[in-house]
Formats: sequence, structure tokens, C-alpha cells
Amino acid sequence: MKFSKIPQLDWKRIRLLIKIALEEDIGSGDATSIAVIPKDLSAKAVLVCREDCVCTGLPVAEAVFKAINKNIKFSPKVKEGKFCKKGTVMAVVKGNARSLLTAERTVLNFFQRLCGVATISAKFAKAAKGTKTKILDTRKTTPGWRNLEKYAVAVGGASNHRIGLYDRIMIKDNHRELSGLEGPGGLRRVRKVRGGCP
Repeated sequence: MKFSKIPQLDWKRIRLLIKIALEEDIGSGDATSIAVIPKDLSAKAVLVCREDCVCTGLPVAEAVFKAINKNIKFSPKVKEGKFCKKGTVMAVVKGNARSLLTAERTVLNFFQRLCGVATISAKFAKAAKGTKTKILDTRKTTPGWRNLEKYAVAVGGASNHRIGLYDRIMIKDNHRELSGLEGPGGLRRVRKVRGGCP
């Protein structure tokens, strides 16, 4: 798959998201796993596609497992951005059984969402292939997930528009109505303040 420019993963923010997600899910402890799984039991988990998708988020999935137990062995079986048919083994994970079960839902929440965003982006990018149309994303992202979702859009082959309010001017109806930009000098005023628009 041919990528557009892919944003770097913001690991400081991602680790914070992982921490919040795990705290939310685990609370005082994984009661069921502690109650029924032997403490020293080892196990293997396999991440398998349940439907065709663009594999996206393997590094994040690994980071979630490692946040639970740094000794977990995470082995990707496909490359990030690869189109995977239903049934494809995307990764194999080995380690303490309790740790694997405790991490499982949070891993899947991150991984499934990123694969989903990339897969939808790939469908739109494919539909526009051979035309002058460029598929762009928006800032309408899940709060706190912007870096991850925009990463997934780019992995899927579409393009990122603005990352935030800070990196590009985009004049919308509310700006025009509240600022008087409708007049002939409106864009000149924007260029003067901004020093040239990107």
C-alpha cells in the first residue's frame, strides 16, 4: 500500500491514553483472572482478523501488553499498513496468562479502532485513485485520540488536513460572520496577520 505522509506517533500522549484506559478497565484488579487463572500459568494469544482490514496499531497493541507486563513477548506477523484478509494472523503474544487476559480488552479497543479508521480511509483513497481528488481527514476526532486517528488515516492511504488549530488557517462560516471577512480586504487582512497562509 502506498502511504501519504504518516505522522509520527506521539508516544508521550499514547502512554497517557494507555494508562487511563487500563485504569478505567482494571480498577483495583482483574477480579475474574485473579480468581480463576493460576498465578504462574503461561499462555499464548493470537490477534486474528475477523474481517478484511488494513493492519494498523501493532506498536500500540504491543505497548498496552507491555504496560501490564514488560515480560510479555509480542511478535507481529504482518507489517503495519498491510491489507489483511479475514483469518490473517496479525500478531502472536506469549506470556503470563493473567497479564494477557487483563490487557486483552484494552488492546483490542485500541487495535480494532485503528484498523477500522485505516480500513475506511483505504476504501475512500482507492475510490479516488486515478482522479485529482485528494481524500482529507478533519479535526473531528475522538478527544485525546487525534494523533492516533490521524496516523490511521494516513496508514490507510488518505491524507491529513489540519492537525490542530495551530498549523493552518481555515476560514469557516463562523469566522466570516464574526470577523467581517466578507469584505474585499478580508483575505489581505488574514495574510497580513499570519504572514502568508499555508
